[in-house]
Amino acid sequence: MLVIPDTNFLMYLTKYKLWHEFENLYEVIILPEVYFELEVLKQNLVLDLIKKFKINFLRSNKERLNADKAIIENAKELKAVNREFIVATLDKDLVKRLKKLDVKILTIRQNKYLKVT
Repeated sequence: MLVIPDTNFLMYLTKYKLWHEFENLYEVIILPEVYFELEVLKQNLVLDLIKKFKINFLRSNKERLNADKAIIENAKELKAVNREFIVATLDKDLVKRLKKLDVKILTIRQNKYLKVT
């Protein structure tokens, strides 16, 4: 299953040491906007793990959006072509916006495991 994580989700994966579970279960796509946010936040450990796990990047021909807007736009595009995917986020506002689009959400529960809602 294709998964599009947001910045905060990737930071929490690192904090709670859930990268192996995440990377082994899903085909992960990092949006350029998310990668840029990680660079700005100097999240070097997360950036190193992205490289280590050979995570794929989704190229964007659009103007640079903020990460949440980029996730919403990509979700709309994937839904339009009937592609199965999940957005990985802990952001409650983003979850509400994605639920309106009927998008599945991957979250971290009890700092121990991943759950799809």
